[in-house]
Amino acid sequence: MRRSWLAKHVLILAGVAAVPAAAAPDIPKVVGKLAPVESFVLPNGLQVAVLHSDVAPIASVQVWYHVGSKDEPRDHRGTAHMFEHMMFQGTEHVRPGGHAQSIELLGGYVNASTDEDATRFIDTLPASYVDHAVRLEAERMRYLRFAQPVVDAARAVIESEIRQQDSSPFARGLLRSLASAYQKHPYAWTPAGNPKELAQTSPDDLKKFYDTYYQPNNALLVVVGKVTAAEVKASAEKWFGPIARASDPPRPAAANQEPPHTVRHHEVVEPGTVGLTLIGWHVPAAKDKDLSALQLAANVLGTGDASRIKLRLKTADPKTRRALALDGGVDAFIHEDPGMMIALGAFLDPAQADAIEAAISDEIGKLVAKGPTADELRKAKNQVQAGFVLSLESAQGLGEAIGRSWILTGNPGAFLREADELEKVTAADVQRVVKQYLSPDRATVVVIPPKAR
Repeated sequence: MRRSWLAKHVLILAGVAAVPAAAAPDIPKVVGKLAPVESFVLPNGLQVAVLHSDVAPIASVQVWYHVGSKDEPRDHRGTAHMFEHMMFQGTEHVRPGGHAQSIELLGGYVNASTDEDATRFIDTLPASYVDHAVRLEAERMRYLRFAQPVVDAARAVIESEIRQQDSSPFARGLLRSLASAYQKHPYAWTPAGNPKELAQTSPDDLKKFYDTYYQPNNALLVVVGKVTAAEVKASAEKWFGPIARASDPPRPAAANQEPPHTVRHHEVVEPGTVGLTLIGWHVPAAKDKDLSALQLAANVLGTGDASRIKLRLKTADPKTRRALALDGGVDAFIHEDPGMMIALGAFLDPAQADAIEAAISDEIGKLVAKGPTADELRKAKNQVQAGFVLSLESAQGLGEAIGRSWILTGNPGAFLREADELEKVTAADVQRVVKQYLSPDRATVVVIPPKAR
């Protein structure tokens, strides 16, 4: 329904979507101006979070389900993604397409997305119609239709998205890198899905998944906008309250945690249209205290044209007048369970592969040896904080921050502390986490040579 999780990371690593640098000395104060997040739990286990805002007479109503691609069966990859589309295709009391159309007729819009850890559905509309959106979300929580034509239509949309993904050498490289880095954990695949396995996924398979995870005690209702907690509570009790609590859903990833990687892995795979060298390292889960420093390290190393690895790879040698790579970058994949940081260099000459790997390793070694400069650290903080504050400028952005906090940390209001936590990070902290997590003996290296030209 929106730019996919994978597409965002592909654009960042390809140098297209770098976060702009900006001064941000007052960012903690901006966050501090927000009203507190009010939360409560219904008897059936549905969690509710409300943030009042008078900025505009609108509201964003979101339902976050604690289910993503890491929860789907290994032989039915793409199951979680199916619901991103199927949830708009009719229920027992709402005709196909009726949910989105009714929101749009009120001057609002809908959205949805799936990632490894969560699936969320978003309705942004005039605040006076919050009860209507809550009613629609409660309806599709338990009354979804599983007719074969509906399943086939959703599958066709996903297959088209997968074909677009497969046409990108960056996307294929990232997928191969994740598959190499994760030997047990389901983060080895992405939410996009597998066409062959989706073709074998029946309506009964989907209904079983739906009944397991699309339940009130596995969801968070978020409402942000010109509305009070009392109004939201009355609406939630009216429409969600009658839905019975279900059994707590299984967490297959819990039994498949990735063991520590202490041996360097290196592989050269089949050629692609563009050569890629990808170096990945496992990093802790989102709520780990080291994540703020690691996020800043990723910015210093590979976000923006002035970052160390991008400069090293793209600056032409004075003698040869040739750069090491077409482009490069670093991105952090932060998840509920331990994630990845991946550095990438793209090239056309097969002889460049080893030099790119050496250059990336050298820049990391330099950061381990001396840490970031004061200017680099300040700029990295500005970049991350600017992106953070920009994401909170709308009711939808605030709602997504609340939902993501709940998924990643269990606390809907945890995002309010992010800016302050970043400010506490020192150069020594960055130096320490790079040494600890980005060491050569922990790396997973995947080289995709370019096809002969």
